[in-house]
Amino acid sequence: MLTVKQHTPISTQSQSEKLLLIDQIADVLQNEREILSNFGYTKGLLGSAVFFYNYAKFKDEPVFAQIAESFIEDSLTRLNSNMIKNEKLGKDFAELGMFLEYAQTQDWCEFDNSEIIGYTDSYFAAFANNRLSRGDFDPYTGGLLSGHYFLHRSGEVQRINISVIIKQLEKLAVSDNNNGLYWKSKLFDDDRIYLGLSHGLAAIIVFLCSAIEKDIEIDTCQKLIVGAVNYIQSHQQSVELKGCFFPDIVGEADKGRLGLCYGDMGVIYALYRAGMVLKDEVQKKHAEALMIQTTTRKTVEANGIRDAGILYGASGVALIYDKMYRLTDNSIFDDSANEWYNSIINYQKKTSKHQSNLGFEGFFNQHFAHTNYSFMEGIAGIGTTLMQSIDRSAIFDKLIWLY
Repeated sequence: MLTVKQHTPISTQSQSEKLLLIDQIADVLQNEREILSNFGYTKGLLGSAVFFYNYAKFKDEPVFAQIAESFIEDSLTRLNSNMIKNEKLGKDFAELGMFLEYAQTQDWCEFDNSEIIGYTDSYFAAFANNRLSRGDFDPYTGGLLSGHYFLHRSGEVQRINISVIIKQLEKLAVSDNNNGLYWKSKLFDDDRIYLGLSHGLAAIIVFLCSAIEKDIEIDTCQKLIVGAVNYIQSHQQSVELKGCFFPDIVGEADKGRLGLCYGDMGVIYALYRAGMVLKDEVQKKHAEALMIQTTTRKTVEANGIRDAGILYGASGVALIYDKMYRLTDNSIFDDSANEWYNSIINYQKKTSKHQSNLGFEGFFNQHFAHTNYSFMEGIAGIGTTLMQSIDRSAIFDKLIWLY
């Protein structure tokens, strides 16, 4: 039987502010849709579709599902053969496939995606082979982009392709001669070693954990996870001296930050997931203790959070703590999730030059027009996060790497 976890109640004032802001975001996303030129969901039109499908359920008003479908239609009109051949749009193309599969599991829409999925299956099988043969495993540019895509698929297509990716990751693994394994990043062609969830070992661990849960290459996955965990933990440092437990890049000084993209939280989440699939209670308790420490980082100097978005900001922090609460049942994480959910509105700049986005400005990437409206960095994701803060069944973990 499914157990619904109890959460700290939201104050009436806080909830009313959130409800107003969610409605305002819905208006802006409809009126400013031309700003989104990409067709994926992290920075394109499908991110608004995610928002409006959740909004339709949240408001219990089917008309908003129709608006979501209009964003899908706009996304598909951007897709043509020239775009498909453009490798720079590989991430958008993967996100289209992931979104369509995810939408089916959520009963968002009845959409015949067989033709598109048939093409994306073959495209990302070849993409994985091409990128991993170059040593590029990155979730944005390399083999794990295909890996994330196939995690959203099912059946033999999923099993065969994830198995191939795992075997290629095994070949790329480098031993540190101390029971540790690591992978060299090709993101900037300089072989640096990332530890985090966006570009590093944490991303590989979470992918392998999901593969184990799908009964794919269990022995190989366990071996790689153990090696990656050993390597990460060999680089654990004093948080009192360094400001963080783990560097983003091995060998480089880092003041540390919270958030989904970089910093301790993604690494610790991966360590906890490793403990889960390996059935290692000591590992789980260790990771849980590390994550508890992150909840004490209250100042900007300590946590590095300067915007409200999912990728780099307060929304992402809240969503990770929310996920950790569901995994551990530790009320510390529920309290911290609520604290960060309630902080989101504080990042709204009343003097912003971009009032069309309600004053929410990402700290990074302001040279892109889409940033403040997108799902991962802008108001589409902020609004979706606010809905989850009120309705904790409105979970979208699989769209933000929290497998």
